[in-house]
Amino acid sequence: ENSLGPLNAPSSAVFDRISQDFPPSSHWRGIAVKESRRQRRNKRTLAAYASLVRATELVLELLTRQLGTFGLTMGQFRVLEALRDGPLSQAEIAAEVSRPDSDVHVVLRNLGKRGLVVRRAHESDRRKIPVQLTPAGEKLIAKVAPLHASVVRARMSALDVREQESLRRMCEKLALGDPIRFLRELMAPDLGDEG
Repeated sequence: ENSLGPLNAPSSAVFDRISQDFPPSSHWRGIAVKESRRQRRNKRTLAAYASLVRATELVLELLTRQLGTFGLTMGQFRVLEALRDGPLSQAEIAAEVSRPDSDVHVVLRNLGKRGLVVRRAHESDRRKIPVQLTPAGEKLIAKVAPLHASVVRARMSALDVREQESLRRMCEKLALGDPIRFLRELMAPDLGDEG
């Protein structure tokens, strides 16, 4: 005997009590399997996300540098490109470039200061004020757009035609999302620290 008391093996009554308090070991193994599957899925998902972000950032960096040589931002380029087919309202431009109306307003103001776009009153509805390219804006976008496309083509040449089509479909699917799966994933119980 020592200061902690007798160090005898616990009686079978102690083991019976422990087995009532804790589920069988097979239950714990099941949780461990679920955790490791979830951890693997999380790692796979985060790795895919990181790759998508990295690829996007690299392409955008190339394009941003190229557009910068013409004194354009990506937002300005996208607005000029949207106006190539004819005049649009500010709201139509915002929808076309998937940006908030307030962002488009700032871009249009800056393009207007450079003399690349102009607002003209609508012929039949004075409340509508469509935006259109000026001759200088038409000339600039005609010069920049093919160069922009060549940089995109060159970067995308790392993928063959089938891979490019698969990437396009996957990006569209990701952009649309699946609300049911999204909510189900958000509501899934967390099975422990997945650090």
